Amino acid sequence: MHIETVPAAREVESLLAATNLPTEDIQGNKRISFFGIRNNDALVATIGIERLSSQIGFMRSVAVTPAFQGRGLATELVAFCERWAKLNDIQTLYLLTSGASAFFERKGYLVMSREHAPVEVMATAQFSSLCPSVATLMQKIIQ
Repeated sequence: MHIETVPAAREVESLLAATNLPTEDIQGNKRISFFGIRNNDALVATIGIERLSSQIGFMRSVAVTPAFQGRGLATELVAFCERWAKLNDIQTLYLLTSGASAFFERKGYLVMSREHAPVEVMATAQFSSLCPSVATLMQKIIQ
């Protein structure tokens, strides 16, 4: 299994829906790049990065099908996303999570107050309406 670009938003939507993640703003959003891992042609894990400005990225939609959880796929996808961000001159990645803050803290992400989010992050549908207001905002400086 290897990481590849996933061009079909519908395929990503199916995986996100199966893992109870929002899908409402994916179709037609040209700022999001999705990457994934397949097993026998089936998408089993995905991650997205939404470029918000020349230096800010918003990591979103880290999802692994239940049958493939616990195999390190999310860790692999996050590391890939960070490398992609660096290659594309993104200096800071932000994310919102409702239940995986400990996972992201182990990856070097820091919890921050939602009121201190950059305007670009506040303007996303994820921040303003799709993720609950109690979701944890996190950031990581990409070096």
